[in-house]
Amino acid sequence: MRCPVCEQPLDDGHRHDLLARNEAQVAVLRDAWRQAQQTVKDLDGEQKQLQAQTKQHEDMLRRLPCAEEGDRAAVQLDERVENWPNSTPRSKRCPLRRTR
Repeated sequence: MRCPVCEQPLDDGHRHDLLARNEAQVAVLRDAWRQAQQTVKDLDGEQKQLQAQTKQHEDMLRRLPCAEEGDRAAVQLDERVENWPNSTPRSKRCPLRRTR
């Protein structure tokens, strides 16, 4: 049998050393593979949680009034406040308020 690297005759001691080295490298690579797989699994779970939170936040944002609606409501309130003494019957006005 020949050495796979240098192609010189491979004695039993050298063969045994190469096999042990290769088996150790395979074990390290398998451990790294398992850790990488676990990391992928953990990140997939985290991604699903973040996607669910994102959906909740988007739903909350959709329920909020837009700026234009708020501006319209503010204008309507301003108009109501400005017209209040004229649009409210005398009987419902505050008796302590002075009329002009």
